Amino acid sequence: MSEHSHPRVATLVLILLLVECFCIPALVDSKEHAHRNSSPSRRSPHRHPKGTEHKGHGTSSSRNRNGNRRVHHHHQGGGGGGGTAGSRGMIVTYWGQFDHENSLIDACRSRNYNIIILSFLDFFGHNKKPRLNLAGHCDPGSGGCKGLGADIQSCQGMGVPILLSIGGADGGYGLDSVKDAEFTALHIWNSYLGGSSNDDERPLGPAVLNGVDFDIEKGKSEFYATLAKTLKFLMLKFGRRSGTPFFLGAAPQCPFQDEFMGPGPGTALGSGVFDYVWVQFYNNEECHYDPKRRDPSRVLDSWTKWTSALPHSKIFLGLPASLDASTDSDDENAGFMPIDVFVNQVSHVIKKSPNYGGVMLWSYYYDVQSTHGKDRVFSQAIKGAI
Repeated sequence: MSEHSHPRVATLVLILLLVECFCIPALVDSKEHAHRNSSPSRRSPHRHPKGTEHKGHGTSSSRNRNGNRRVHHHHQGGGGGGGTAGSRGMIVTYWGQFDHENSLIDACRSRNYNIIILSFLDFFGHNKKPRLNLAGHCDPGSGGCKGLGADIQSCQGMGVPILLSIGGADGGYGLDSVKDAEFTALHIWNSYLGGSSNDDERPLGPAVLNGVDFDIEKGKSEFYATLAKTLKFLMLKFGRRSGTPFFLGAAPQCPFQDEFMGPGPGTALGSGVFDYVWVQFYNNEECHYDPKRRDPSRVLDSWTKWTSALPHSKIFLGLPASLDASTDSDDENAGFMPIDVFVNQVSHVIKKSPNYGGVMLWSYYYDVQSTHGKDRVFSQAIKGAI
């Protein structure tokens, strides 16, 4: 059965259609008004090692009414994104796309990451029920991923928010209309976030994820703004009931503007509702690190464009966590930045940006495969400079 034929969802969508006409534009417009008053390509997907690929802070916690751990971010504001100039950055990574990857709970127990993103919900839109793909970790279609919910709740109890990434380099996804976008938002809300579906309809069991990441790398760019605004509306309107803070993130590629997400009028990033934007500074020669000249100027030039265009979102420098994570057929080193270059030439520059958020690493799998002196993985080696 498609989501469109479900009577309860259809009723909710009708309500949302009415709400969107009045509330969502007003919500976004009020944010943009506040922002104005408060302050004067080439596409390449995430890369994977051959034979294993499937796709392309301070926190504290308390219990919510369901007995789950409630994560409190100390970085909030803007289009929701948080923090103040000079605040310590975060390290974000992706988990879920590799057969021989360590478990999610191992990633959280390492204490190397402030946010972990599950990848990917890579089948959605086109009037079809969205579908999760966590590669060899579990099979959501048979209910095999429900056990992951306990790990998610444990991570949240450690102060590590867990987000769901939609899109990716592969899969079958795209949006055909405003209605399609709203149905997709409702499904994500009810199945993974703070909605009212029973456990049988939740692939990850009773765990309530902390938000959604947009990693849109194919198809048409239309209607993602509607998807983002509807998700943000649901988060703001109903999120308090779940006792869980919710966030929107996005992973555009570094050529400005991103082909699928903007920013620009009518685009997802142009909607002003994203808390975090982790820009992929790899697999794009025009703006990733130049290893032959050991020159980060292309990265820094693009960084300035992104931070200037999205002043009310926290911007992250997206880097490959190892050489293998960035290699593609066209470039033997498609953006991998050595530790010393990041520490000595880049980190002190990007931290001057008032909306600096930290570093995103693709991915946890590659991070734990790497060693950078004293048996440290990439995330540990850069932590002191974040």
